[in-house]
Amino acid sequence: METTKLEKFCYKILDKLFQAVGFKQFSLDYVLEHEDWRSKNSWTQDQEEYFYYWFVENAQSDLGLNKRQANFEYKKFIQEFGWPIIHD
Repeated sequence: METTKLEKFCYKILDKLFQAVGFKQFSLDYVLEHEDWRSKNSWTQDQEEYFYYWFVENAQSDLGLNKRQANFEYKKFIQEFGWPIIHD
């Protein structure tokens, strides 16, 4: 079965998400072993902002979304999978 553009993009963004907090790449094993995987890591507001711009740019180029659509998809993604933000 051929991998779709959306599937490729999902792995790409999950890799980037995990790399932002020190992983080499996305780890499905880590997610499956830790029910509370999202709460075990965190990032700064600057890291989250960088990821936002990266996500929107890549959603536009990889999936052909316009900026409004990419922004909408980012909001859904980050609510479901984003790391908690560290507030100093």
